[in-house]
Amino acid sequence: MYWGWCYIDLIYRCASNFVELEKYEYKFVISRKFEEKTIMLNFEDGDFFHLAGLHYLKDIQIPKNKEKTIENILEKQLITDSLICKSQVYQNPTPDLNIQSRINELSFLEQHLDSKNFIRIYQNNKNSRSFIHADYFIESQLSGHTTYIFIAKRSDGSGYYRVNSIFEKGSLSYSGANYYWMLKEKIAQHEHSVLLKHKDYIYK
Repeated sequence: MYWGWCYIDLIYRCASNFVELEKYEYKFVISRKFEEKTIMLNFEDGDFFHLAGLHYLKDIQIPKNKEKTIENILEKQLITDSLICKSQVYQNPTPDLNIQSRINELSFLEQHLDSKNFIRIYQNNKNSRSFIHADYFIESQLSGHTTYIFIAKRSDGSGYYRVNSIFEKGSLSYSGANYYWMLKEKIAQHEHSVLLKHKDYIYK
């Protein structure tokens, strides 16, 4: 595990890292049965509340305004480790419900997305027992363990996707149609950094 310095204030570090990630977009081109799909991924303040699992903390009082969650952490310090650790579910033994673990995984989201150790990307099997509403999920390896990253198309008509869940795999398994990575780019102000390119991929 890569917990390291998380006790400095894990939720603060996580929110600060997420703000940095908002400067970027990612372009994924994936392929299955000779059909390519393009996924444009971006990040917004309003994503953070759910991603960090704060909606599970129903036994303590925290600000619920999703658009101001990051502000409430970084500026007003209304959401802190010392507050959220009082919740009974903060250290839940189930990986996707362990809020401390989930926040820690989220703090490394940029490293996961930049990594070349993506194992697979799947189209989510919506008929499975999964309670997560997502279009695709990624298996990523970092520091010796596997993390699930679920992504879903935004409902605002922009065409972008968002990360809507991230947690350590543990004993959980999810199924779906396996796609192959053709291209992975990181974009900042129209500057493209190629993180991964399949030898057979041709720019269009």
